[in-house]
Amino acid sequence: MSRKEIPVIVGGREQPYTDSLQARSAHAIYVDVIKADKLLREATVMTLKRYKLGLVQWLILGTIGDGPDGGLSVTAVANRVGVSLAQASGLSSKLVSAKLVRQRTQRDDHRNRHLMLSARGRLLLENTEQSIRDALLTTLKHIPKQQLAFYYRVNALLAQQKSNVIK
Repeated sequence: MSRKEIPVIVGGREQPYTDSLQARSAHAIYVDVIKADKLLREATVMTLKRYKLGLVQWLILGTIGDGPDGGLSVTAVANRVGVSLAQASGLSSKLVSAKLVRQRTQRDDHRNRHLMLSARGRLLLENTEQSIRDALLTTLKHIPKQQLAFYYRVNALLAQQKSNVIK
């Protein structure tokens, strides 16, 4: 077996797994990344259902929680999470209604709202973070190590390319 071929279980069968990005077709790379991503997303969504949260709501809570003490604008939340301004505004309003997020309007512009986690939102975020971390670690154990390493490398390369484009 060459250095580039590592056995991996795909669809219940052992197949050679090419370890080089250059040696694999773009669609094959994409399929593997999507499969791993789907497993991780499913584990996350299943865990969030117990807390009656959707994936984007959780991402918004986490983004607000990671933000500065003065809060984040709805526009900043939308940009960081990668959703439209309308979606971020609607979901953040629901989070405010559920008392998970507090909002503060700017004195000079009442349309500009800053969002901060409430104590209840921070507690929920801490609980979901630990539960999701546990679910992801359990899921990761079922993905072959070589395939997982490849998944991480592809994501790291994509992040690097994205940051190079943004600069």
